Amino acid sequence: MRKGGRVFILLGVVLALAAAVLAIFAFRDTADDDDAAEPEVAMIEVIEAAQDIPANSVVTEDDITVVEVDQQTVSRGTAQSTGQVLGLAASGDIVSGQRVLMANLVTPGLSHIVSDGMRAVAVPIDRVNALGGMIRADDHIDIVYSIAFDIEDFYEALREMLQDFDPPVETDEEGQPLGPALPPWYADIQELPAPFEPGSLVSVATSGGHEPVTKILMQNIRVVRVVAGDITVDHDGDLVTVDRTQASNENDDDEENDSAPDATDPERLPSADMLILEVDPASAELLKFILDYEGQFQVALRSPEDDEIVDTPGMTFRQMIEDLGMPLPRPAEMPEDVEE
Repeated sequence: MRKGGRVFILLGVVLALAAAVLAIFAFRDTADDDDAAEPEVAMIEVIEAAQDIPANSVVTEDDITVVEVDQQTVSRGTAQSTGQVLGLAASGDIVSGQRVLMANLVTPGLSHIVSDGMRAVAVPIDRVNALGGMIRADDHIDIVYSIAFDIEDFYEALREMLQDFDPPVETDEEGQPLGPALPPWYADIQELPAPFEPGSLVSVATSGGHEPVTKILMQNIRVVRVVAGDITVDHDGDLVTVDRTQASNENDDDEENDSAPDATDPERLPSADMLILEVDPASAELLKFILDYEGQFQVALRSPEDDEIVDTPGMTFRQMIEDLGMPLPRPAEMPEDVEE
């Protein structure tokens, strides 16, 4: 073969390889262009109901879940974070899997956070019963009640009964009198020791002649809200409601006096003056009775983990003497060697 023929063959091979390489690049560029033409799907997080949420129920973490969906399928007003919905109440029924719309939620009132079958009752308190302002919503408390009874009339009637006591006469089978038929307690009364001697009966009363008694009457009561003036505080210490008119007036005063405290500052709230308690109907009656009639009550704060109902004995002067050994005052005996 002539030398010129070899050159043409080699040139043909080179051209074929070049054509193949160009074809590969052409097809790859076409594929890249096709990929670039397909738009990327934008994903966004939204809130869906993890279970059925009944109307008027306050939304909790167990009620909702966060899911990622196509942004184009999300309606305006759809909740996109748990912070937007937690603590709000459903204005209507929300079914499991339904996306939660902010328009379907409302700020909960007392009626939304009171359990079924329970009642919300307001109790006025002072700084002592507010534990210096340390009580918060969702705390649980006991109520200790004290009242003084005037039982002098009872003792007076007892003395008259004993003085005028004329026991019936006991007779034998033939009807002959054997002697007075005394009740068992009559002999005990006649044998009572002298006052202030061991075993004697002593009545202890206040200066007004009353005999006080103290007893825990209500236990494990949930505090729904703490109210301080026109300010209501929830369990996180956040403000729930504020009298805007009063706050505006106080802000005007603050412009003149920069040192005046801000009424809306949770760190400088006035002392609590009212507790909203959640109680059953019978306890609501008892609480109303306690507040309406003479007596005083004390709030006792419980541990968050303590829901035990305990049986307490109560306290009176008699129990302080008999059970706790409180000594009674009595005349002192002068020593023989004391000079007059």
